[in-house]
Parts: sequence; structure tokens; C-alpha cells
Amino acid sequence: MLSLLILFILLLAFFSGARRGFSMQVVYTIGYILSFMAAQHFYKDLASRLELYIPYPAVTSNSQMVFFDQT
Repeated sequence: MLSLLILFILLLAFFSGARRGFSMQVVYTIGYILSFMAAQHFYKDLASRLELYIPYPAVTSNSQMVFFDQT
């Protein structure tokens, strides 16, 4: 009888945890989708602002960088 009571309590805990875990996963998924949509909407504005601080290095004849060609 005690075994059935313990099994019943464990079963209730399992279903409670599964439901709570599912709801948290739904919240995380919605947050991911919203952050992706915000990034997709604002990336050009942010890139133009960051370009002032992080310029893309241009390759010139005076470049000190070494480029390796795989042939």
C-alpha cells in the first residue's frame, strides 16, 4: 500500500514538472521568435552605427596582413 502511495506521488510530481517545463519552453520559444524578429528589423540601423566604431579593414597594396591561398 505504501508503494502505491509513493508511486502516485511520483506520478503527480512527474505530470506537474512536465506541465511546468512545457510552459517554460513555450515562453522561451516565444522569446526567441520575438528576439529574432527584432534583430531582423533593426540589423541595418545597428550595423551602420557599429561601422563607425568597427571599420572593416580594406585590402590595399600597403597592407601588412598576410593572405594564404590554398591551391
